[in-house]
Parts: sequence; structure tokens; C-alpha cells
Amino acid sequence: MMAQKQQHRSLMSKVGKIVFPILFLTVGVAAAAYFQASKPGVKKIRPKPAVLAVETTRAKRGSANVVVSCMGEAVPAQEINLEAEVSGTVISMNDNFIPGGVIPAGEEIIRLDDRDYRIQLKKAQSAVVNAKANFDIESGEQSVAREELEIIKKLSVKSLEANEDLVLRKPYLAQVEAALDSAKADLDQARIDLSRTVLRAPFDCLVTARSANLGTYVSSQDAVGTLVGSDEYWIEAAVPLDRLALLDLNQKGGAPTRVVSQTGDGEWSGRAVRLTGALTDQTRMAKVLVVVKDPLGLGRTDNASYTPLILGDYVQALIQGKQLQDVLALPRKALRAGDTVWTVEDGRLAIRPVKTAWKDDEHAFIASGVSPEDQIVVSDISTPVAGMQLSVLNADSNGNSGAQQQ
Repeated sequence: MMAQKQQHRSLMSKVGKIVFPILFLTVGVAAAAYFQASKPGVKKIRPKPAVLAVETTRAKRGSANVVVSCMGEAVPAQEINLEAEVSGTVISMNDNFIPGGVIPAGEEIIRLDDRDYRIQLKKAQSAVVNAKANFDIESGEQSVAREELEIIKKLSVKSLEANEDLVLRKPYLAQVEAALDSAKADLDQARIDLSRTVLRAPFDCLVTARSANLGTYVSSQDAVGTLVGSDEYWIEAAVPLDRLALLDLNQKGGAPTRVVSQTGDGEWSGRAVRLTGALTDQTRMAKVLVVVKDPLGLGRTDNASYTPLILGDYVQALIQGKQLQDVLALPRKALRAGDTVWTVEDGRLAIRPVKTAWKDDEHAFIASGVSPEDQIVVSDISTPVAGMQLSVLNADSNGNSGAQQQ
């Protein structure tokens, strides 16, 4: 009896191990199916495209004065090494003959010891007097010889034509005449050498260097200093080749130019007068010569403060160029990469290529590609795509232009 009960319990245990897992699995699947069937449904909705709000302006038709900006360096219009033409010791010197000193044209700069040259002048003068006396004596001798020749001709039947020049002493006269001319030339040279002991300013000048002092012995062709003309300086400005057509250098006196120092607060008026005919060595741009009159302000009569232009200063030259007619002016930021503009057409972005006549830091002047009626986008768009939807915040109907209304 006990054995039967144990067999019955063992059987029930095996059945339980098989049935209970199947039951739990069935209940789990049924619960999952229930929850899946009873969860709320979510409908898929296609997102609406975002509409970007932008600001626009309109181009203004008119004329524009081109101003070509270029960089350059102030250089002397005239520069010489002042050299002695005769030898001697420096015995006097102009007080302004120092670097930075200004000396008017014709004023004495250096005087050399001239005693030797005065002695040479006296000798030359004496030589002229002596040669003149010999010439006068020989002229008298020739007059006597001519009279004697006339008497001989009357008394003699023989011809004297072969010896007539010798009888008249013509070779002797030519000799003393040449000696007189040589003495006069020596006198002129002595006077010139004496005058060269004084070195004078050849033009209104600024002294930039001095290499002689009182007591210095200088030889002929020794440099004693460097002078530059103070009446005008030049600016050698580098202009890109594609901007040369916009310049008008044929104006009377040259194109008006504003010169601005890049190392200080100086500003001067100048005139762009001509191309130098050469390109810069490294940048391969054209060189334009700008003339600045009275760069040191020496001729000013007012008491207003004036900053002199310094040689070697790096400056910006703003050259007034030609006047552009019938162009459309836009803010500079409206011109995009590749000479394109963005317009709003039927609420969508359009990218248009344009032909640019001129552009500066503030404005772009368009020759063709847009019209005054177009709405030009001035806002930045991080990723512009033609056809994207736009909304206009404000349309500036007057535009923002630097053009002159016609």
C-alpha cells in the first residue's frame, strides 16, 4: 500500500513539472496579447517644413563715385647725395645741416677752406694779363710786317706769295692767340673751383643724413650728406590690375586722393598722376604715383595742428575714380559668394548671379542681374537652398545705398 502511494506522488511530481511551466507560459502569452491589443494607437503625422524669417531690401538705381583703395609707401620725389666737387677742409656748416633739418633752396650748407683756390685764381688772372700782353705785342708786330711786305712788293719783281704767311707772322699770332684763350679758360676754371668751395641747397630740402663735420677734410666726389626735396613726396601705391580701368588719371592735376597713415593719425591730400609702368615684385600689382604737396606743412599759414608725412610711412591711398552711371546700389552684405544675391520670389529663396560694377566695404554696385523691384535678402542663412520657404520680416523699399539719385 505504501509503495502505491509513493508511485502516485512521484507521478504527480513529474506531471507538475511539465504542466505548470506550460500553464505559466500560456498565461504570459495571453497577457502580452491582451496588453498589445488594448494599448492606445498613435497616428503618424508628416512634419510641416519650417519657414525662415528674413530681412530684405531693394536696390536703388543711380550713379556712384568709385573710390579705389590701395596701399603704398611714402618716398622722396627728389633725393640726392650732396657731394663735394673740390677738395678741402670744412670750415663752416649750416646750423640746420642735421638729420631732420630743413634748408631753403640756394642757402649755404657747407663752406670749404678756399685759400688755395683764391691763390689759383690770382695766378690765372696774372696768366691772362701776360697772355693778353703777348697777344697785343704780336698784333703790333704783324702790323709792322704788313707794311714792310707792301714796300717789298712794290720794289721786287719776284712773287712772295709762298712766304707771305711767314712774313706777316701769322703762325706767331695764332700761337699767342691760343695761349690767351688757354689762359682765359684756366681763369674760368679757377673761378668755378673757388665757387665750388661753397655747397648750397639745390632745392628746398630736408636733411636725412650727414657724414661731414667741422674740420673734416673732404675730397672731390666725397658725399657729405643726403637731401630730399621738401616741396612734395610721392606715394607708390599698389593697385590690382582689374581696378585700373576704374581710375581716371587724365584729370587736370591728377585724380584727387586722400592719403591716410596706417601707423598714426595723419591724413593728407594728394593727386594720383600716373602709372609708373612697372609691377610690384611680389604681389604683381600696378604701381600708381600719388603726389602729396608740402608734406611737411612748411607752407601752411594757419595755426592748426598738422602731422607731417614721414618718409617710409605705410599709408592707405583712397583714389577718386570714375563715376558709374545707371547702377543698382545694395548693402555690401547683400552680395554673396560668387557674385550672387538672394531674392525672395513667391515666398521662396532664389539665388541669382549678378554682374558687379564695383564694390567697397559698405556697398555693392550692380550692373545687371537684379531690378529695383526685387526683394534682396540681407539676412544670413546658414544653409541656403534654392526653393526653401521664406517669410519677409520687413522690406526696405528705399534700400540702403550710397548711390546718387538720378
